[in-house]
Amino acid sequence: MAALGIALLALAGCTPAEHASQDGEHTVSEVEAEFGVGTTTFQDGTLVSPHLRIQITSASVILPGETGNEYGEAPVLAFWYETTNLTGQEVNPLTAWFTHFRVIQDQGTGAPSELTLGMVPDGSLANNQSTVIAEGETVANAVSYTLLDAETPVELIASDAVLNQIGSALYPIQ
Repeated sequence: MAALGIALLALAGCTPAEHASQDGEHTVSEVEAEFGVGTTTFQDGTLVSPHLRIQITSASVILPGETGNEYGEAPVLAFWYETTNLTGQEVNPLTAWFTHFRVIQDQGTGAPSELTLGMVPDGSLANNQSTVIAEGETVANAVSYTLLDAETPVELIASDAVLNQIGSALYPIQ
């Protein structure tokens, strides 16, 4: 799902090139991706890019059967966050999250496992996920990830729009 969100953002940011095809063929349309100029930072639970700000307001483990994980069979780690559109480009909370964050849990196997997306942990925010945010406006949202075990800390990895890792935060489970 994260890859789909990134692909959609990449396609949305593409514009036709204003030069002829480099190989002389006219059957292939070449594009230039425009990701904007500027730096993306992640500090104290807040990611700021040239286009948006995502501020994590809380994180919590939700056990199976508890509110927010009523149908799950494993515990989930839920993140509540607010997304602010800084430029007027089309932004929605869920795509913004998937563009900039990955969640992994390292169980000591040598290769950390990326966690899978769980159900929306906060029913009051379910309709906010695809809300287009107007410039200068902020929309709250929440996501959850199914934990591989209930003891190993989870690492949230922050990236810029072109997937360069810019920071991370460790979330203890217990």
